[in-house]
Amino acid sequence: MLVFKTNPKDVDIYIDGVHKGKANNLLVLDISPGTYTIKISKGDKSKEEELIVPSGGIVKVSLKLEEIPSLGGAKKSDTYPGYVYISSGTFQMGGYWSNSHPVHSVTISQPFFISDHEVTVGEYRKFIEETGYETPTRSSSYSKPSSCNWNKKSVEDHPINCVSWEDTQEYISWLNYKEGANVFRLPTEEEWEYVAKRGKDTKYFCGSSKWCVGDSAWYYKNSDGMTHPVKTKKPNDWGVYDMHGNVWEWLQSWYSHKGYPSGSASDPIDPNSKEYRVIRGGGWNSRYDKIRSGDRSAFFPGCLNCYTDFPYVGFRLVRIR
Repeated sequence: MLVFKTNPKDVDIYIDGVHKGKANNLLVLDISPGTYTIKISKGDKSKEEELIVPSGGIVKVSLKLEEIPSLGGAKKSDTYPGYVYISSGTFQMGGYWSNSHPVHSVTISQPFFISDHEVTVGEYRKFIEETGYETPTRSSSYSKPSSCNWNKKSVEDHPINCVSWEDTQEYISWLNYKEGANVFRLPTEEEWEYVAKRGKDTKYFCGSSKWCVGDSAWYYKNSDGMTHPVKTKKPNDWGVYDMHGNVWEWLQSWYSHKGYPSGSASDPIDPNSKEYRVIRGGGWNSRYDKIRSGDRSAFFPGCLNCYTDFPYVGFRLVRIR
């Protein structure tokens, strides 16, 4: 027998994905011995736990949903403008492609905030002007593709591109210094896909048909070979923009070309191979298959090619508190 005590009241109880009713603070269920996945949800908040039910006796379960800070009932954070609160949860990560399998269950145990947009040229320019930071992109010894956004005053609201992973770390260090604490970083691969999918198993957050992506992504079919202002396509269900297309996004995670380890995981550890960093989301020149939520690629962190041959890589930030 299971006895549920929940906070808040009036939450839905699921056992192995089957709805068992609502708990108005307390719910009692008869259940056979075994291992179960218990989920409680209310609105856009949910929490899952694995539970072992022994033979005989009563098992008391106490579950509490995270309180989500909001602005006018939306998912946006009133504490950190431009960031969206992402609650903890479990999702199915991966796809049925060579470097994205096997599909496996991943738990994000800690909530976090993610920027609702990719870092813009204007935002990055403030860093350059304040610090005098130099990269090969700005050096006369390297060619500068016309599609790099560095010093174009007309594209302040476009995502910054032609940046290496190491450049992102310099920008983040500057932000953390200004904040007085290490609160900013890149998303992990698991966090990024969790946000991109928002509980859906479809190829894109708009569905599985490639014909739906025109309203939600800048990609090779509609970009005219360039980046576009952030937040001009439809956001996903979290309220996050440009998770498909515009620019690829550098992530914190190291890349394994062998795909993922089998079995479920909670806040997975990086693979042993530490040569390439993951990029996700596809860019303005990407085809349909490269902007899927589960698709992945990688570059060498120093990546001089980012400056000369690949002007479609940018990034977005996570804030952990």
